[in-house]
Amino acid sequence: MSHHVKRLGTPTDVACQPLVHALRGQSRFDFEPGSTAENALLLRSRSLDVSFISPIEYAKEGTDYVIVPGAALSSLEGADTITLHFRAGLRGIRTIAVDPASAAEVVLAMIVLQEEFDVRPSIVPVAGGLDLMLGRADAALLVGNASLQETLRHTNRLDLVDHWIDLTGLPYVCGFWCSRRDVLTREELAAFGDAADRASALAAAYTPSMLDPGLPTLPAADLQTLLAAFGYAFSPTEQEAVEQFLRYAFYHGMLPDVPEIRLSTPPEDDSPGFVESEPHNR
Repeated sequence: MSHHVKRLGTPTDVACQPLVHALRGQSRFDFEPGSTAENALLLRSRSLDVSFISPIEYAKEGTDYVIVPGAALSSLEGADTITLHFRAGLRGIRTIAVDPASAAEVVLAMIVLQEEFDVRPSIVPVAGGLDLMLGRADAALLVGNASLQETLRHTNRLDLVDHWIDLTGLPYVCGFWCSRRDVLTREELAAFGDAADRASALAAAYTPSMLDPGLPTLPAADLQTLLAAFGYAFSPTEQEAVEQFLRYAFYHGMLPDVPEIRLSTPPEDDSPGFVESEPHNR
């Protein structure tokens, strides 16, 4: 079996930048930045060997994927990165405008609204900004960089991560890296845990100049406040949080079953398993 540089799908969210930068020190990976939804599609088509995806995207693939242990992006407190904006009262919400690519966050919104407010709105797919979304529905779901950009302008909002933590006592796991079985060697698997350790120290000293080009610029103090709300490990606590999230999704009819959490382990001969891939065209 021949060794090759693994194609790694990385998220473009501001909050995940310290973890991505910690991984970049690993020459064994070829980095492919993209949204979580884009990364999920590329992993499904085998255009990526490993990809950062959400718990819902993991659940949709049944038994095809394993989770790379050690590293994840988890919200430890609300930081306005997943927000529900609304025009009037919460209990009057009948429709929510969403970006169709935000599958996990849509599920989070439905869990919080049904569990805490007994509201069961319908989903309206809308590609556009907050004003357009609120023109087409009673509420609008914003995620990641889009949410951060609207936080100060629109104060009629709910921080869904805060409500998840109040509901469960667990962090909200935004995503983690997945692959198919026997893709990663022991050293490659270890690199993710090492990167998670380094990311926490890196985040404490992170400055706006370190952000990748094209990401929203934040004042240094705001960036530090944001990054302090996140963790980068995938420990038993994060695994429990993912399991709880998937159970809620199943209970509320958004998943057909609750998938098992399967963690990646090194191949028996400690070399990368051969996985047939489609030609890599990007």
